[in-house]
Amino acid sequence: MTSEATHDILSDHSIWIRIHAAWYLAKEDIAMTKFGTLIDGCLVLQGQNPAECYRDDRVAWESAVVVALHFRKGLKDHVKQSSYFGIMVDEMTDTSVNQQLIIYIKFLDKNQSDGRWETVVEYLNLISPENGTAGSITVYSF
Repeated sequence: MTSEATHDILSDHSIWIRIHAAWYLAKEDIAMTKFGTLIDGCLVLQGQNPAECYRDDRVAWESAVVVALHFRKGLKDHVKQSSYFGIMVDEMTDTSVNQQLIIYIKFLDKNQSDGRWETVVEYLNLISPENGTAGSITVYSF
């Protein structure tokens, strides 16, 4: 396939379909192996041909990472604007007896419509520390 043919196939719209499909699968906790089928379905429903390229699991994961980084940057920007923030951690043990910590951040965010500050709680990360010491927990970057 020539680069010109690839360019024709990958219009802005078909790129957006891929990004949205990866985001949807990750958000709904659906296997990334469904990526190719999902984008084919979306394209066909819109009167286009099924995807010929960029339809494998690797593309899905790379797209999901790009979306996650975008949302993480937006969250960091909001936290930087806040006068106060707090970190909340909850410990749990999964069925395989692995210790896990779920981490949230709570901060003040200015409401765009009325300018009032409101409390927001956002998920940060789920980590499996080597042990319960502060040192093993703080090595993770958020």
